[in-house]
Amino acid sequence: MSAPPIPYKRVPGLGSGLFVRSRLYLGPDHLLQVGAVGWNETYRRFYFRDIQALVIRPSEWGKLYSAIWALLMFLFAIIAVQASDGGAVAGWIFTGLFALGLFINTLRGPTCACHIQTAVQTTKLSSLGRVRRAQKFLAQLKPIIAGVQGTVTATADVAAQPMEAHAPLESAPPASSP
Repeated sequence: MSAPPIPYKRVPGLGSGLFVRSRLYLGPDHLLQVGAVGWNETYRRFYFRDIQALVIRPSEWGKLYSAIWALLMFLFAIIAVQASDGGAVAGWIFTGLFALGLFINTLRGPTCACHIQTAVQTTKLSSLGRVRRAQKFLAQLKPIIAGVQGTVTATADVAAQPMEAHAPLESAPPASSP
């Protein structure tokens, strides 16, 4: 008899690179990252007990995307104003499409880079490319990790540890030259 399949819950978001698409799934005791290149898939498991940090830092990609959409929109608006009949209609259609792209990019919010750190590796989670989605996922993941690893109160644990006595460092006398 085969073992029953592990129940996975898909985390919203789809990361894509030059050729790679990646998704995240929550398992019962781990986070699974699936990367797909064509027909090949790669899998990485991050067990909740091993996760040391989830780092979310803002990136400038969203601003770059907005600038590209705005530039294309502006160029096609100029073409539409200068052209006549069919060219003007095509120019305004493309201007509208680029304006829609700019609008959607603005609605999706600021971009970020998200990395997960374990004792062995630090890996980028490219499916968490927007700040809002990454923060929502972090809020969902925190209680799960705290349930597995436990929580630490900084003041209680640090105060309970004895201070080690260290001998002061002595400076070496300057070397004399003959």
